[in-house]
Amino acid sequence: MLPITIRKRTITEADLELIQATVREYWHKGRTQISEIRKGDIVIHTRTYSSFYRTALDRTLKRLGVRHLILTGVVTNICILYTAVDAYMRGYEVSVPEDCVAAFSAADHRFALRQIHETLKPCRSRS
Repeated sequence: MLPITIRKRTITEADLELIQATVREYWHKGRTQISEIRKGDIVIHTRTYSSFYRTALDRTLKRLGVRHLILTGVVTNICILYTAVDAYMRGYEVSVPEDCVAAFSAADHRFALRQIHETLKPCRSRS
């Protein structure tokens, strides 16, 4: 599983463009590390599909006062979907920009985004 990096700042349009480019690069080149860890970043290593399962993510986010998560990366119908559901059940607002996530197939990608948008109604799944 990939590490989750938490940066304590607002995401800008330029950040979203960088995320989109990074996801495309990761997807096409098969990279295993998609983000550069910077001084001051908090890194939480995941163990399974949900980033919340048996990690300090929830505790860390609450300590930082985070209430809204923007999920990006791969794989839309696995890690992104399971993390979105767990975040929702823990009371977080969740956004999943469609062009900042990827899946192994277009059908799986659409399925996961539909589940996030329709099942977790308070969540936003469009950028």
